[in-house]
Amino acid sequence: MCDSADLVNLLAKYNGKPAIFQRRAPDDSDELWEGDPYPQIIYETELKEGMEREFTGGIHLHVFCKSGQPVKPEDFKNPILEAMDCCFFSKENVILGTKWNHTDSGVTENQTAVEESIYAFDGMLFTKQETMEPDPVTALNNWIKKMYENSVILGRDPLEDIWKAENSEPTVYCRLESLVPGPYKDTWYSSWITAGIRVHIIAEQSKKLSIIREISEQLAGTEKLTMSDGGPLLIMKVNYNDTLNPLKHRQFFIECQYGVTPKEEEKQPIRSIDIQEG
Repeated sequence: MCDSADLVNLLAKYNGKPAIFQRRAPDDSDELWEGDPYPQIIYETELKEGMEREFTGGIHLHVFCKSGQPVKPEDFKNPILEAMDCCFFSKENVILGTKWNHTDSGVTENQTAVEESIYAFDGMLFTKQETMEPDPVTALNNWIKKMYENSVILGRDPLEDIWKAENSEPTVYCRLESLVPGPYKDTWYSSWITAGIRVHIIAEQSKKLSIIREISEQLAGTEKLTMSDGGPLLIMKVNYNDTLNPLKHRQFFIECQYGVTPKEEEKQPIRSIDIQEG
């Protein structure tokens, strides 16, 4: 948030920095305030991992404005959403994405006439999905990257520690949902697996719709992709379902099939032969 000039310009200053605090702000009488202590922001993070990659608790931003000031609570909406909505925080192989959920009016206990707005954000977990060889997620990631060179593939492309999705660069996340035996009988050469992959597309609405259509048409015409071992990834089914929350819910569900070479069982050498004559 401190990198957003539009947001910083609305806030009071404390010890030379914008008035953004975690959990608690200094007293209004603190001598390090540079003028009026309002407006100010207090943020709270309560992230406990739950089901479907979603964190319970979420992130809450409390915006405090003094009544009668030129800056009003509604002035913060666009700068806050621009800074925090669809923002990604990455560390090693784990990425946390934030999505605005709702805004409420708060109740302050301060004796000063202060108005409070609370911005609630959901937290979504994006983990690296490329784990095995051959990997259907890797094959799909590479295919999408070839189609959209400027796209950012979460879990594949390197990201800065804090990164904001831009409309000019669509963000895509492919995650493996299921692995079950395929419809074909195993042979000595190959075992077939059916994989279910969810695809999330994060972009401006009109851009997202064009990407969804292009991917649908291309997958329908391609029928198969190439795995890292040279084998085919057969596209069996593509289901599309756009949602209001692309971080949590997928736009695509892709059912595909591929073959893997069974590992040879290790054979124990014969250590000794004991022959007994009757």
